[in-house]
Formats: sequence, C-alpha cells, structure tokens
Amino acid sequence: MIDNDHRWQERYRTCLFLDRNRQTAAEQQQWLGETQKRKEKGVSIS
Repeated sequence: MIDNDHRWQERYRTCLFLDRNRQTAAEQQQWLGETQKRKEKGVSIS
C-alpha cells in the first residue's frame, strides 16, 4: 500500500513537472533569446 502511494506521488510530481515545462516552454525560449541578445551586447549574466 505504501509502495503504491509512493508510486502515485512520483507520477503526480512528474505530471506537475511536465505541465510546468509545457507552460514555461515559450518563456524559456524568450529568456534564451534575451540571453543571446545580452551576450551579443557583451553584458555578462550572473
């Protein structure tokens, strides 16, 4: 029973993770674009 519960929690966490990834995919692309622009300008990102 505990093992099943643990598996369910792992699956639930994975689903949340995938959902978050799907939502932030566009934001990540935007961030990468911004990062690239800053690199070209010579601004270091800490």
